[in-house]
Amino acid sequence: MILILIESITFTLQLVNKPFSYALTQLSHALIESLTSALLFLGAGVIVATVGSVFLQVGVVIASKAIGFKSEHINPVSNFKQIFSLHSVVELCKSSLKVIMLSLIFAFFFYYYASTFRALPYCGLVCGLLVVSSLIKWLWVG
Repeated sequence: MILILIESITFTLQLVNKPFSYALTQLSHALIESLTSALLFLGAGVIVATVGSVFLQVGVVIASKAIGFKSEHINPVSNFKQIFSLHSVVELCKSSLKVIMLSLIFAFFFYYYASTFRALPYCGLVCGLLVVSSLIKWLWVG
């Protein structure tokens, strides 16, 4: 681990006097290569731990009854009734209302603070922190 860190530091120091685009390309390739190998190792560990814990707790379970074919599941009349039941329509209306309300809130939010967002890159650190704190206050308090 320490050798990898030393190699990455020396690689970065070698790129100091190089053009920015070349150095950025080289550093991004090195970062992607390092993250890929680390994530593969981490992912393999997570998969082994998950599968191992399931087998240790439960063991191998095969339910042949659940695999069997049931013809009532492909009945179009009962499926149509289930899809267009009153409960499904009510849930669709509730979800649509939530989406509309959130869209209106965010539209108001961006309309109200659009000038602040446009001026934010020209503002300093103190001004940026004031804007962020006022936005957080607006989101939490309402």
